[in-house]
Amino acid sequence: MIPFPNIIAGVLTGLANSSWVEVLTAAGVFWPIVYSISVALAERPRALSTIATLRERGRHLLFGSPLLTFYAIEAITASVTALIVASATFGIKTLLG
Repeated sequence: MIPFPNIIAGVLTGLANSSWVEVLTAAGVFWPIVYSISVALAERPRALSTIATLRERGRHLLFGSPLLTFYAIEAITASVTALIVASATFGIKTLLG
């Protein structure tokens, strides 16, 4: 499932920036950090449940840590989704205007 905030962030990033470097930096570096913090604070029950499941069943963990694995997956999902949407939005914005 792709969280809706990542799509919104991608659209806003594509519209708000004026160069490809800014788009890639905002969507690829800053947004995953912001999204991971929001997941840690606002979606704490889901995070704790998923981390507990990873602790019980996880076979392929990053450095053996369910916590690190969970947040890495969240950050990668946020980054890839926001980058794709931001790139498409910025590309359309550049072509049209």
